[in-house]
Amino acid sequence: MSHLLAPRKHIHLLNQGEKFSSFSAKERINRSYLSLTIRLSLLAPDIVEAILNGTQPATLQLADLEEPFSAIFD
Repeated sequence: MSHLLAPRKHIHLLNQGEKFSSFSAKERINRSYLSLTIRLSLLAPDIVEAILNGTQPATLQLADLEEPFSAIFD
């Protein structure tokens, strides 16, 4: 669940003008991981809700969300 909450903080700081590279260095976050967390913030609300409610597909893993998005929730 923390993978869904962290991006909100990251996006908030980036929206305040923080540069991506300086933010990742300051927070000691790998740039690839930062990109991933920001990407997770783009999940559709119904997907996030399903994850938070525990009603996502039983086979869903974080690695699945790291791949190009697909129609796994159809």
